[in-house]
Amino acid sequence: MLSSVWFPEGTWYDFFLDISYSGNTRLSVYREKELIPAFAKEGAIIPLNSKVDTLGAEFLELLEWHLFPEKSNVFHLIEDNEDGQRSVTSLEYDWIHGKVKLSIDDPKNVIPKNRQHKLIFHYTNQTSLLLENKDRSVDFNA
Repeated sequence: MLSSVWFPEGTWYDFFLDISYSGNTRLSVYREKELIPAFAKEGAIIPLNSKVDTLGAEFLELLEWHLFPEKSNVFHLIEDNEDGQRSVTSLEYDWIHGKVKLSIDDPKNVIPKNRQHKLIFHYTNQTSLLLENKDRSVDFNA
């Protein structure tokens, strides 16, 4: 399937393939019909469910964070239960200094105690890191 894609200014990364695109242009992108074109802008932080066969809003035991290069960024993941109790998981991605900081604010124990965070680094020398569900700063190899 051939798609015409407009890339705004900046650097864009194909989420599934190791291809980067310079922005401010329109390009034709070919994908098999089973694979939807998906792109992330420089510095993007994209949290995903590690289980592809689940739907809904269950509290995950393994959370994947996809990190894209060239810019620093912060993402705040807010989760709450049916009683309105809330947790905030923050991921700070410092591209310049090669650091990632995970912060957990969960005073009511909303998220699973055994949760793990898999950091997946796209387009870097570091492939992935697995972190426990606690406040922590780690270095990565850009």
